[in-house]
Amino acid sequence: MTVFLVSGTAVGAYIIRDYIGRGGEAQVYTAAAPDGRIVALKQGLVGKSHPDYPAHEKRMARLRALIGLALPHVCSVLDVFEFEGRLYVALEWIDGEDLFKRIVRTGSIPPAALIPLADDLFAALCGLHRQDIIHMDIKPLNIVTQQETDGTLRGVVVDLGIAHHCALSRITRADMPLATPNYAPPEVLEGGETSIGVQADIYSAG
Repeated sequence: MTVFLVSGTAVGAYIIRDYIGRGGEAQVYTAAAPDGRIVALKQGLVGKSHPDYPAHEKRMARLRALIGLALPHVCSVLDVFEFEGRLYVALEWIDGEDLFKRIVRTGSIPPAALIPLADDLFAALCGLHRQDIIHMDIKPLNIVTQQETDGTLRGVVVDLGIAHHCALSRITRADMPLATPNYAPPEVLEGGETSIGVQADIYSAG
């Protein structure tokens, strides 16, 4: 059962502010952290009694390894915890407009504006891949854009919720994260035991 959090609700050390939206595995809120800064707080959709909960716990364990990792153009993982039978991830809050919404709103983006945005995206992927991390869900919704005064678009890769470490090069379908089918490479979608490498992100970005 989905639990909806209202503004002012305490979730561990965090205070909910606003509801942002819902993805395949989590609801997202803005929340105030103990130090006063605003963070993005992801609330897992399944509780401990759900059969998928162990798979979610595995993914949370992988995210804990990313806490404190600072990479250019990549949203930072700040905290991973359990509260009242639900899993939560606190992420750096990036103020901007995701690429999907920007394309829908504007209809198109001039090529000259896309070049620095693409530079930022591939700089983010290079940083992740040097740390042996595969994002696993690169798509327009997971790229937050920020427009500079001269019209240049910059980008930040967000939502590391289903990121994998390259050391886990062979995983079974039961461990497979819920990548977005329209952007996922064939090896992620075909099922069974499969090998996944950094090329999965390159495919999705392309």
